[in-house]
Amino acid sequence: AAFQASTTSTATESSYELIDTARLAPRFYITGSFLNENEKKLLRNFCEKHNCEHEPIVTERTTHVVLSKVDDKKCCAKKGEKYYQGILHGAWIVSTSWLRAGMNEPEPAPENEFEVQIDKQGFVGGPMRGRLRRGINGPLFANTHFVFAGHVPDVKRFEVTMAFVRTGGARVSQVSESDLVARRVAFDIAPGSKIILHVEEQGERRYVEHFIPYAKAIGAHAIVHDPF
Repeated sequence: AAFQASTTSTATESSYELIDTARLAPRFYITGSFLNENEKKLLRNFCEKHNCEHEPIVTERTTHVVLSKVDDKKCCAKKGEKYYQGILHGAWIVSTSWLRAGMNEPEPAPENEFEVQIDKQGFVGGPMRGRLRRGINGPLFANTHFVFAGHVPDVKRFEVTMAFVRTGGARVSQVSESDLVARRVAFDIAPGSKIILHVEEQGERRYVEHFIPYAKAIGAHAIVHDPF
């Protein structure tokens, strides 16, 4: 029996509909900090309405950290790791009022009207400086060398702190109690780096006898403790 081949066609660019994949990607990547159950629901509804993705933790792609407990003066009453990680990654640090404003409009509200400006300790402008630095001057702690010295009273908190400064681009070293007391420089100092000595908080005698002399021995620019 005779067999007739079926007609074939060659695919061309005109055979397909071109889709703008940028329209399919989430507009924002948002995480919340210290949100109560109603605020968590508000965040979920906001993400659904405006095609955003809710993140449980701060990541490199996080664009917004929504903070609860922010008063009308844009002062936050409570900060946590997400607050500091958001600053490191240059994300917007905004109050939950930003979510509420966005639920009443077809587009999210301008963030600068809701950006956290100050905290209860009196530190001003940290979120803005972190945001403006993103992608321009590199990581927040670039060319910074953190030296953790002496006894570690809380190992878990210590590990979180070291991970935090590493995320910000810092170099990290640790020296023992004996090195601290003997004022030994037990690590390599990178040329041109700003050295920050991190110590456990203790009394004035400890600072005078050990911390300050060791800071001078290693050429530290500052002595800090418990950044969280």
